[in-house]
Amino acid sequence: MDIRRAIEYHAIQVDALWACRFGMSVAEQPRALSSAVSLDTFNYLSLFRHESLKYLRKHHQALSGLLPQPTTDEMERSRNTIKLFDVHEQVDGVIDHFMNVILPAHTRYFASISTSPTTQATAHDLFITYYGDRVLYTTHSVAFTLGMSPDIVLTPGGSQYIREVAVDYGKHFRPLSNQAPPYGPSFVDQLDHSIISSEPVSAAVYYGSHFNGASTPGINALLCVFMASLNFLDSMVRLDDRPESRQTILKMQYITLYHVTSSLRKLRLRHAAELSQQSLGFIAQIVDDAVLAQISVDSARQLRNALMHYGLFSDVQASEIIPDVPCYGLIEKYLPGHDYASLSSIITEQVVRVAELLNQWA
Repeated sequence: MDIRRAIEYHAIQVDALWACRFGMSVAEQPRALSSAVSLDTFNYLSLFRHESLKYLRKHHQALSGLLPQPTTDEMERSRNTIKLFDVHEQVDGVIDHFMNVILPAHTRYFASISTSPTTQATAHDLFITYYGDRVLYTTHSVAFTLGMSPDIVLTPGGSQYIREVAVDYGKHFRPLSNQAPPYGPSFVDQLDHSIISSEPVSAAVYYGSHFNGASTPGINALLCVFMASLNFLDSMVRLDDRPESRQTILKMQYITLYHVTSSLRKLRLRHAAELSQQSLGFIAQIVDDAVLAQISVDSARQLRNALMHYGLFSDVQASEIIPDVPCYGLIEKYLPGHDYASLSSIITEQVVRVAELLNQWA
């Protein structure tokens, strides 16, 4: 295997091992904590699985044939949610999906389990889960990031269906991790299960009093997804200080921050007239920040693509590859003046900063 193929495959192994450590740690945790972190991690695992399987089908067909073969497009939809407003549907299509698919499904479900017309009129149709005082996810955001039909997620058998899908994911990652159990601890082992809590609310009331206010519930619902994604990375994932986790954590942070920033720019461009001055001010603090701009230059997209898809572009020369450092020299190539240490420091600081701003805005 030449150097290019070797590091592409190594990148798959690194993410697979991280996924295995995560899976083993989750299995040992109380249910509330294991459910919370599993739901928050699902679309990242979908990204790792979708892209690694796509790569292996092209370059290692025999190995790819031994792995579980997904039979639905749920995995790809889940993977795409990391891109937020950068998917093909763009801003309006994603908002419409929330307003026309996810929200109505919740309203129907919670109305169906209410016992009287009075209860139905005042029913809580949204659950919010917190880690301490930070929002980890809502049932709306879970229906979005899982890539599954919200009607499946909300049914009594939905939890079992999700568990079965998760088992399939484990069968994908274990052979690729190049390591036998025990895999070692993950960030999950450092979490405090006693500060996980959930709250039932009315979606109309909640979205009407957060972010941009009552006039834009769909926008507010998506902004809650943005906030929850950054809260998860800030409050949980960055607790993992294992050297072998560095590349995967930087990848998760970088891709999420990249798409949150890009999506907020698109939101401002498309819906500025509907946004309050306060909302526009928060968006400006995020997307117009000079430090964040350093990692949002045109060449940053090449780095983002390499991290997401595993394959190296043809412009990467063998002499530019540094096998023994996280990201293999791609940071030095696409973001001149930076290396893993400097970029990791900037990215972590920006995750903290943007998460704090989104929580203040909410």
